[in-house]
Amino acid sequence: MDVGCGEGRWQPVLQALRPGAKYVGLDPSEYTVSRFGAARNILRGSFGDLELHAFEDPFDLVVCADVLHYVGDEEILAGIDTLADLVGGSAVVEVFTDADPVLGDRAGFRLRPPEWYRRVFRAAGLVAIGLQMYVHEETAELLEALDRPS
Repeated sequence: MDVGCGEGRWQPVLQALRPGAKYVGLDPSEYTVSRFGAARNILRGSFGDLELHAFEDPFDLVVCADVLHYVGDEEILAGIDTLADLVGGSAVVEVFTDADPVLGDRAGFRLRPPEWYRRVFRAAGLVAIGLQMYVHEETAELLEALDRPS
């Protein structure tokens, strides 16, 4: 599952690496869905309306990269529980905070304190395992000793 997937550039890469893998992208752009939706399995939707999509099972990998620092607080709070429930394996949730040295275009950024994200992710049941990777709290209990957060 790739939330905020844009053109779904992960899809052909994952298809080449794992031909049997199923890719599902979600993006709010009408253009993206009309141009790439059928070929790359991209559905129209935003982070905040994740709950409106019926996914049968959790995903082995959930990617939400370069999305949350563009989204309002209410939308994050509306979608984070559903995102956490979609994590059957691990999640990559890349987000910049107001404590990060962000270079380049920051138009539309909503930089929040790291503790805000930690609190929201923890409340949703996401456990940080390092390098912006998370697992659901139920999975965290099954991790090997060195993989568990200390």
